[in-house]
Amino acid sequence: MHRRTWSCATNLWASHSLETALARIARLGFGYVDLWASPPIAGHIDLEQDTANKVRRLLQGNGLSAAALTLYFTTLEQKVRGMEMAAELGAGCVIFEPGPSADFFERMTNLSVRGLTVGVPGEGLEKFAERLWSIVRRAQESGVRVALEVPHVYTVTETLAQVEGLLKLVDSRHLTLTLAPPHVLARGATVLEAVRQFAPRADVFYLWDVKAGYRHEVDDRAFGSGDEQTPGNGSLRFQEIFAALSACGFHGRYDVKCHGTEGWNDAERVSAVVQRGLQRLEQQLGLVSAVANPV
Repeated sequence: MHRRTWSCATNLWASHSLETALARIARLGFGYVDLWASPPIAGHIDLEQDTANKVRRLLQGNGLSAAALTLYFTTLEQKVRGMEMAAELGAGCVIFEPGPSADFFERMTNLSVRGLTVGVPGEGLEKFAERLWSIVRRAQESGVRVALEVPHVYTVTETLAQVEGLLKLVDSRHLTLTLAPPHVLARGATVLEAVRQFAPRADVFYLWDVKAGYRHEVDDRAFGSGDEQTPGNGSLRFQEIFAALSACGFHGRYDVKCHGTEGWNDAERVSAVVQRGLQRLEQQLGLVSAVANPV
């Protein structure tokens, strides 16, 4: 296992260009990238204007390969275009969020995404499953998989039981999972429980940390600052998590993704925080650091 085999999400450099994000990710020693095409959060890929050839040239220029396209809060048409681009780039999957819970817009007030969710608040799990089936079929036609981020607070799959229910409703090998540790904790479960239950179905595991002392009943989505959410800088015991993932049959991609750095205007600051956390993480795992000084 080596950082070169992991991916890093471009959203960490949301305040910077795709060119800057890719250069920083390559300099950190990653071999793969999770490309964000999510305008409300990080619109590095413009699904209306960008071509696969343009993106491919940028990737090749930095010695990177596409691991996934992230399509949070996009229209159905944008998701279809994203799946097509993912296939053209050789990325195995696209990632997006589950359908909204009844109180989604009251709770997720930091996002302006009306009209961009998969369905409308209050539709429930079964209706979302119907909508998801149609998207999964389009993914199959494109030759990629939908790696749905689960669980996710204020959606129809907030709990592990709801995730299990969705998988029974949408039984397709073209539907896989992206496991998000902070959202697991936010509803009182443990990361190890989620790993034991869903690791074989997961395409992606987010290396995403939480602050020391996090309490779900008090903190909810307040997972910590950008520094604290960067893997290795928070409180998660990744050595135990990696061991469990291996034991439970996880064969997907480790993806460095978190929130809190999107508004940082200093790209070097983002790189330094990521590098510091990864060095701590690699020490936990007994790995040799990929690079000594990425900034």
